[in-house]
Amino acid sequence: MAIYQCTIETCTVAEHGKIHYLPNLPANIIYLVIFALLFFLHLGLGARYRTWGFTIPIIMGAACEVIGYGGRIMGRSDPFSLNPFLVYLVPLTIGPAFLTASIYLCLGRIVTVYGRIHSRLAPRTYTIVFVTFDLVSLILQSIGGAMAAQSVTQSQLDNGVHVMMAGLIWQVVSIVLFLIVWTDFVLARRRAVASGMGSGNGNVQFDGLIGSEGFTYFQWGKVIGRITYLYSHHRFTDILYPTALLASTLLILIRCIFRVSELSGGFNGSEANNEVEFMILEGPMIFIATGLMAAFHPGRAFKGLWGVTGWRGGNVNGGRTEHSGDVTEVEGRGDFAGKV
Repeated sequence: MAIYQCTIETCTVAEHGKIHYLPNLPANIIYLVIFALLFFLHLGLGARYRTWGFTIPIIMGAACEVIGYGGRIMGRSDPFSLNPFLVYLVPLTIGPAFLTASIYLCLGRIVTVYGRIHSRLAPRTYTIVFVTFDLVSLILQSIGGAMAAQSVTQSQLDNGVHVMMAGLIWQVVSIVLFLIVWTDFVLARRRAVASGMGSGNGNVQFDGLIGSEGFTYFQWGKVIGRITYLYSHHRFTDILYPTALLASTLLILIRCIFRVSELSGGFNGSEANNEVEFMILEGPMIFIATGLMAAFHPGRAFKGLWGVTGWRGGNVNGGRTEHSGDVTEVEGRGDFAGKV
């Protein structure tokens, strides 16, 4: 019997369904509601703090999650239909790519605050490079998902899966590279502080941010941030690295690794049809990451200077910081002064 002729009464979901189980209704409704709340929460925070560069990708990712879990709920009534499967598959696959774009924007601004002299890359370069990586990943995942969902033969299905996996692997590699350059920046800044060179870029507008509890919490999270804040104000060496931004990045990385593993066996594989694993390693990883970005929102952390640290509001080049018509000279110092 052809799949498109199947109904709940005439076919078994395990044999003919697009996914081999009926999604749990209460759990998927809960996830949908969580992401809907996060959507409106970030929208409100973005409007309040005018952090639209950060907010727009976040709410796009949250919207994808809402649509995706809506598709899973739709699939309960017709698990053999292509449309609910596509509505579930594509948005949930591409959604996290929008979240990482917001994280990349945050790092560029943190570099601006602490000083270009501590970084091998200019602040805008982080955004250009890694958002481009995100875009490539998003395109590959979207194309692969569409190919796989519309496949008729096994070879077409396999081709779609392979393209989706390529996009997810690209995303994993991109995140790992991002963590490497982020770590490089953090270590360089610490070396500068330890050697007495300071950690700021010389702009008086940012002096109030560096070392403040809010800015520290934004990077480090509430508990670890408090410890780091106390350590820094008692002149202890800061040896802790986990941050709120880092936690979000790692959660997304875990989710991406899971999806690569899931798809490695194809849509008919056991892992791709294990709802318990999916509901643990997909949704929670993303809504916790999104929630962290709301709890430690950059609008509060940057104390109204989010726009100043952006491309238009501020530009740091070779130890020289420009801001809205006034220029603050910064003496070149540190390992990376003058490097592109």
